[in-house]
Formats: sequence, structure tokens, C-alpha cells
Amino acid sequence: MVVYVELAVLNNFIISFVLLFLTKITCIIKGKNYRLILSSLFSSLISLILPLIILHAILILFIKILIGFLCVAIAFKTENIKKLLKYFLVYLGLTLAFGGVVYASFELFKIKLAEVAFVNSPFIIAIITIYVLLFVFVFNVIKLIKILNKQRKVATFLYTVKVTINNKTYSTNAFLDSGNRLKDTISGEGINIITFTFLSKFLPPETLLKLAEHSKENLGLTNAHFVEFSSVGASKQKMLVFNANSIEINSGKNSKKLDSPMLGVVFKKFADSIDYDILLSSEIANKI
Repeated sequence: MVVYVELAVLNNFIISFVLLFLTKITCIIKGKNYRLILSSLFSSLISLILPLIILHAILILFIKILIGFLCVAIAFKTENIKKLLKYFLVYLGLTLAFGGVVYASFELFKIKLAEVAFVNSPFIIAIITIYVLLFVFVFNVIKLIKILNKQRKVATFLYTVKVTINNKTYSTNAFLDSGNRLKDTISGEGINIITFTFLSKFLPPETLLKLAEHSKENLGLTNAHFVEFSSVGASKQKMLVFNANSIEINSGKNSKKLDSPMLGVVFKKFADSIDYDILLSSEIANKI
């Protein structure tokens, strides 16, 4: 059987580069991609030498882990050893994940791992399989990374809050929205938007019925009145606003209690995948 060394080197280079690139995206590492190329070249050259070395399997495994660490060190220049270890663990995790997918596919197609270095029918199938899996793997990992990064950014503006209305207190999640610049036309205070569903925990059924009918009379809510507002592409609407007893905002590190915050009621859930019941005013950012 004929061995095509250049094909083996090319495969190693491509896979190494992709895994390093995914590590860069996952850890949000700034830097030039030429370092990834240098690291991948280093990995490819080592892949030529390593099969020629006859050592115990455990020692070979240790050398491969060390080479992986060196690849990460070459690709991502940093003097912080903790960051470097973090990058390496992510790289190692991605390598194991991809290796597991490839191994499973070989088992599915009855391809022996020992045959992939030779040019024959199973080798061609193996190469095609590897690159198809690599594409699927990269696509799904990048998609997952985008979701996790979005959640990470969202979590920065998501707070646990305790809301007190008519001396009743309930907890929920609140999202700090810099785009929420609604203000009360009387007091000039920023309006924190609360869902009708969450507000229903505080009020009796007869009051909720009046709210649904857009009445402000005898609601038992402090300073209840309507304000006009408009959204993009919609005509002016009216929103019932009132003063709650308090909102206590917990950011994880500390908490801040705001007395008599202005709340405005909306009659539907917020249209996104995040679970929260209050949209905090942009003014809150200066108070917490």
C-alpha cells in the first residue's frame, strides 16, 4: 500500500488550524491568525516525526498532550499562565469532542483507523468522512459559541429583583434595557415596565378586571394614571403607570433598594427567549 505523506500532513494541518480557530472564538482571544498557521505547521511537522519514535503508549500520550500545550502557547501569546491553561483545556476539550465524532463515524462505516494513512478505497472514504464531519462540527460549535456568548452578554444585564406592591413582595428577573427611555409625563421619572401576568400576583381579581378594561379608578395603586407612548411603526398608545412600594435589585455582588419606583403595565410577555417580567428603565443604570 502507498503512503501519501503530504496528505497526512495536510489533514493534520487543517484539523489543527480549525481546532485552534474554534478555541480562539470560544475564549474570545484577540490576535493574528498567522500564529494559528505557525502552530498548525508545528503540529503537522511533529505528526511526521512522532510515528518514528518507539516509546511506551503512556509516554507517547504524555508527549502528545505536551505538544498540544505547545501548539496553544504558539497560537495564543500570553504571559498569564492561568489564561494559557484555560485556552489549553478548551483546545483539549474540542480535540476530544472532534476525535470522538470521527471515531464514531469510522465505526459506523467499518473503517479501521490504521488504514487511513494509506491510499486505498477505505482511505478515500475516511478523508471524505473527516472533512464532512469537520464542517458539521465547526458549524455546530460556532453556532453554540454564538448562543453562549449571547447568553453571557445578556446575563450582564439580567438581575434578580424583589418587587413590593401594596405591601406584598415577590421575586422575579428584570432586564436592564438601555433602550427603555420611557418617562412619566407628570414626574419625569423613568418607567420600569412590568408584565400584567406578574402584576396579577399582587392584585385581587376585581382589580385585574378593571386593569384589563383600561380603567384607572379604584385600583388601589399609588398615583395610578395613564401616559401616552409610541413604538416604531405603531400609533400612540396609553400605558397605566403607578408607584410601587419598592424594588430591590440584586446584581450578585450587592443589592440596591429603590423606593417608590414608577411601574408601567404591559399586557403581554416580552418577545424574546430570556425569562424576565420587568424591563428596567435606562435610568436605573445610574442607581445600581
